[in-house]
Amino acid sequence: MNSAGLINVYAYDVARLPMWQQRLWVGHNVTPNGPPSTELLQAQMETAPAKTKAPEQRMSGALQAMDDVVLARTGMRLFKAHDAAAAILCSVHRFRAVDEAGLLALAKDIARVVADRIDVGALRNLAIPPKGEKWGSLKSLEKALSTVLTEEKARTTMSPLFGVYELRLADAHLPSSEVEAAFAKVGVDRNATTIMQGEQLISGAASALEAVHAAFAKQESSSQSLPENAAGN
Repeated sequence: MNSAGLINVYAYDVARLPMWQQRLWVGHNVTPNGPPSTELLQAQMETAPAKTKAPEQRMSGALQAMDDVVLARTGMRLFKAHDAAAAILCSVHRFRAVDEAGLLALAKDIARVVADRIDVGALRNLAIPPKGEKWGSLKSLEKALSTVLTEEKARTTMSPLFGVYELRLADAHLPSSEVEAAFAKVGVDRNATTIMQGEQLISGAASALEAVHAAFAKQESSSQSLPENAAGN
């Protein structure tokens, strides 16, 4: 995909497709706009396929890694089972963001597969709310993260996930200033095409999950590497 948000394909590759597939490509073809995709040029001209990884794939991997690391630490899975989870995750892709409504719908589904499925009970094995205080799912994860990071670092790491969650409320007519602030938390460039913003939205959430996992995994590794008598010192 190029910087204009258009899928670029090497013409020779299309010419080698069966005729019925060529008709599909022709039906969706548009006038060239923007420079060629950098990854396409690397693969076809430089014979050096790009080593980039799609944020959609990173999202799926990060969710599984988070589930595994919390299971290892607490004996409970972080994410509650949900019959529609796999289907929702399949819908988390940048090409839904063809317009602003699609972009906000994408944010809603990211929140559904992340914040809405978090088992707060599992996180209470890592951080317990003070008496009279109630934490939501993301706040519970932030507090659990602050047991292995500073509170400020935990807050910064979690910020994109809070931003995504806030965007799901945009359909409820949030003030535009709050919507823009939420996009900023995720690291979305509002001057980019909506499809590029969709890519950045998924990437921001995936990066946050990867950072949370890395922090827990590092602490788990450090604990396991301690000498046997260290715990008693």
